[in-house]
Amino acid sequence: MYRISSGRITKDDVQPYVQQHRPLEQPTAHQAIPPAAIPSSTGTRREERQQMSRRRRTIARHLVDSRESVQFLARVKELIEDPEALLLEG
Repeated sequence: MYRISSGRITKDDVQPYVQQHRPLEQPTAHQAIPPAAIPSSTGTRREERQQMSRRRRTIARHLVDSRESVQFLARVKELIEDPEALLLEG
């Protein structure tokens, strides 16, 4: 257990921890990652669906609503700038 000298964590508090937990070998940039260490994309990852919380559901609904309203407002802006396009569409 490490003790903090005051109410703030200082460099002197962190250095002993870092020195004790430093990895033995630092990887270099030119070392290649072995193929076994690269995760495959064959679907081996386990996915689990969970019911959305009320907060997440509300946020998702608002994001969809805002995306739709932005598209609508962009179209209205285009028609205001070029009213002939409105007549030609019909």
